[in-house]
Amino acid sequence: MNDGWLEKVDPHANLVVGRLRLDAFGIAGSPDALWVNTARFVSGDLERVDPRTLRVVATLGQTGVGDPVFAAGAVWLADAAVRRPSITVQHADPLGGQLRDDRTVGLPPGRFTLIGPHVPSPVLGVGDGAIWTGTDDSGAIVRIQLPTS
Repeated sequence: MNDGWLEKVDPHANLVVGRLRLDAFGIAGSPDALWVNTARFVSGDLERVDPRTLRVVATLGQTGVGDPVFAAGAVWLADAAVRRPSITVQHADPLGGQLRDDRTVGLPPGRFTLIGPHVPSPVLGVGDGAIWTGTDDSGAIVRIQLPTS
């Protein structure tokens, strides 16, 4: 991502070989797609991009701010509330399903890092069979077990 452009680079020649104009906040990769969250300071969309053609092939609806991750065959996002210490974790089937709110997890009182006008910055990680979430300064990390089937 570079100034609103998603760029495809030939690793052997170290040259940009394709570009897509997309105002991206966060990006994740899966075996056959790039998942781009276009939310920056307000809600945006989760775009599925074909990495071969650099074309948007699906739009999966409104998201909150945050970087997507790909795990257990699904794309995952987190959205933090402004005036309540909680995070909603969403996921979507990569074959075009809608985003679904999976779980809202409470966080202990703490500071939220603001990335825009009153928007806390949620973070996601993947490891040990789970999604891990929190915010930059909340002082808490929450483990959400990934589905096994």
